[in-house]
Amino acid sequence: MSIGVTVRDARPDEFGALGKLLVGVYSSLDGFPTPIEQPHYYDLLANIGHFTRKPGARVLAAVTPTGELGGGVVYFGDMTQYTDPAESRLRSRTPRAFACWASASNIATAARVPR
Repeated sequence: MSIGVTVRDARPDEFGALGKLLVGVYSSLDGFPTPIEQPHYYDLLANIGHFTRKPGARVLAAVTPTGELGGGVVYFGDMTQYTDPAESRLRSRTPRAFACWASASNIATAARVPR
């Protein structure tokens, strides 16, 4: 049995709940760095709505028919917008976007999404 899910732009009033969901999913992954090991990364997740301030970035939410927030994705139209200016790890432009998807039931990272 499948559940119908709508993926849409997250509303600002959902950013806090989505951030909590992402922190919960990522911090429960075996072998993934903990919030103590990577506090900056978890701060980014907790404040996921801040990504909407970056050019070409969108925060999307997966919502069940009953309105329950089930997961989220950050879409970057330009990968140079992924990191802070002080960081230089992901600096190349790409014709695709990078997304990190997390939900209560699964997680997939480094998905390439065509424009």
